[in-house]
Amino acid sequence: MCMSLEALVLFLNLIGPEKVTTSPDAMVVHATAGPAIWTEVDGDWCTDAPKTVQASK
Repeated sequence: MCMSLEALVLFLNLIGPEKVTTSPDAMVVHATAGPAIWTEVDGDWCTDAPKTVQASK
C-alpha cells in the first residue's frame, strides 16, 4: 500500500504519536499485528505490512 506524505501524516495523527517511531528514512507504526514500516518510494510512502484476511461466510 502506498499513499502521499500528506495522507500518511493524517493517518499517523489519528493513531497517535505513542505508536509511531520515525527516522530520516522510515516511519514505523507499532501495530498489534506487528510493526508496519513505511518508506519513501518515488515520492509516496509505502508499506508491505501484513494484511488482515476476512473469513468468508
